[in-house]
Amino acid sequence: MTTSNPRTPSTTKSAILAILLAACGLVVAPAIAAEVSFSLDITKFGKVLNSGNQCGPTSTANSFAFLQNAYPNVYKDDNRIIRDKDGAITDDVAKTRDALAGGWGDKTGGKAGMGTNGTQLKPWWETKVAWLENWAPGKTRYDAQMFNEPDSKNWTKGGGIESMYPTFTFMWDALNHGADIELNIINKGFTKAHAVTLVGMTFDDKNDNKKWDDGESLKMRFIDPNDPKQEKADNVQPRELSVGKDGRFEFTWWQDKDTYYIDSALTETPVPGPGSWLLLGSAGGLCAYRRRRAIA
Repeated sequence: MTTSNPRTPSTTKSAILAILLAACGLVVAPAIAAEVSFSLDITKFGKVLNSGNQCGPTSTANSFAFLQNAYPNVYKDDNRIIRDKDGAITDDVAKTRDALAGGWGDKTGGKAGMGTNGTQLKPWWETKVAWLENWAPGKTRYDAQMFNEPDSKNWTKGGGIESMYPTFTFMWDALNHGADIELNIINKGFTKAHAVTLVGMTFDDKNDNKKWDDGESLKMRFIDPNDPKQEKADNVQPRELSVGKDGRFEFTWWQDKDTYYIDSALTETPVPGPGSWLLLGSAGGLCAYRRRRAIA
């Protein structure tokens, strides 16, 4: 993990400098706002291409590759999580994608996948949990913010799910704590959905308070299953985010140039890890329940 947010001089030193300059008849220049950025090591993620309408399984497999590569002391030996449909350890992340989509065998018989032609949030979440608990039981913490999923507390390992649009604080803190993060994005017309893997965020700290505030430029960088190696000219990264309805984050998706919003953010963090950190946010005004479209 890398960060471009250097430590600032202490308040005491700054105050002393201001007094000395004032005594000399000089004016203290205002601090220049800095761009604050944080990114996970993108080389540790999988770069598997979407196959058909399997962006959910693909983004998840690319995230699982990050977990295994970034935390070799957690997901090691019999707890390795990059496997094929028969449970065999492999280096081929595409085989993990296919198993997450179509199902896999394990010691108890077999597990259903999240689907090969799009998926809903519940099977996406529960398949991810089933996979990690199957091959690395007790090694992972699960958190999420999902818009309008009030029943998610009853899902497997659903205690860490909040029913709300993902907030900056949630995503930023997850990145800074080394979690892998999958995003469910939906177009404003609510006719198309997609899944990507978040790897970094950047904001322009205009007021120098070391946190993002509404009105400050905010961008995100992600691995898109439809162009995981970023070979397409239109897939320009990072993408500028804007604040839309009910505080949700919106952006222009590179492939169809339509406006999408971040509907859900799903995270996994290795255990043992920073178990005390809390991802908090404000729910804002939630609309009435709407039927979800499959994530393709």
